[in-house]
Parts: sequence; C-alpha cells; structure tokens
Amino acid sequence: DSYLGAIYAGRELKDHFNRVLGVDGMLRVTPASMFQFNGLYSATKSGAASGQTPGHSIGVNYTYGTRDLDYSLSVNDISEEFSAESGYITRTGILGFAGLVRPKFYPQASVFQRVSIELVSAQTRDKFASSWETYNYVAIRPAFLGAMNATIQYAYATEIFSGERFKTGGLQAT
Repeated sequence: DSYLGAIYAGRELKDHFNRVLGVDGMLRVTPASMFQFNGLYSATKSGAASGQTPGHSIGVNYTYGTRDLDYSLSVNDISEEFSAESGYITRTGILGFAGLVRPKFYPQASVFQRVSIELVSAQTRDKFASSWETYNYVAIRPAFLGAMNATIQYAYATEIFSGERFKTGGLQAT
C-alpha cells in the first residue's frame, strides 16, 4: 500500500536545456492514515550566454479517514523559477497551506443514512504579487434514500489575478 518513486524528464537543445528530477511517495502510517510527499528540482538554461536557473516544487500531505471522521493537512511550495517544459504547470511562485475536517453523523431517521459537515481552509501565497489568496468553506452533505447525495456550501474565497484581488466565493447547492 506504500510506494516510493522517482522521475527524470529532460529537454536538451544546442544552447538550451530543461531538466527535472524528482521523488514521490506514499506511506501508510496507520490503517486509517497516509503520508504523501513529492519533490521536484528543475534546472533550465536558455541560451549560450545564460547561466543555469534552478527551481523546485515540494509538497507534503497527511490524510486520516474513518467511518466517523476525515481530516487532512497539506503544504505545497512551487518556486518562481520552477520549470518543466515537458509538461504543463498551471502556476509557479506559490506557497499553499490547506486543511480539511469532516465529521460524519449517522442519524436514526430512515430518510438520512449519513450527514457530513465539511470545514475547509486553503491559503495560498502568490509570491509574484506578494499577496495571499484564500478559499474557505463550510458544507453540509446529507446522503439519503439509498444512493442520493446533496451539498449545501458557503465559501469565502479570494483570487489574485494581475496583482488584483477578486472575491470568488458564495453559496452553492447541488
């Protein structure tokens, strides 16, 4: 159930290269919990006169899940200079922290099999803008009538784009 892996990807041209080397793994800590990690190092050289530019991407995550309670904590850091030309990176220059707590209740009512309350907080530091984004929500998720699920969620969220902060949260029902 646990594993350890490694990766290398490279792009070599006459006066240019991009090399990415990394490790990742997942370790079963207890029957109900896992520790996951990844780390990547990149080195890029653009042109004969330029030097090598290093970058990194690092992440750790701990999850715990039982019939009555789930929770997780994670930290991710992607440097401004991280580059992987052989793949797609949505965003560099961020530092993120996230946590989730989800207690689960099993009412005696015949209609509801389970009701989960989910609390999530994710904070992201945009290193280029020197600003923090946030994504926080509380949700109620009942499971009912055998195989039906619903969600009522309220989020307070902000996003940084071109140095400007936007509110992106609100009420959602599914």
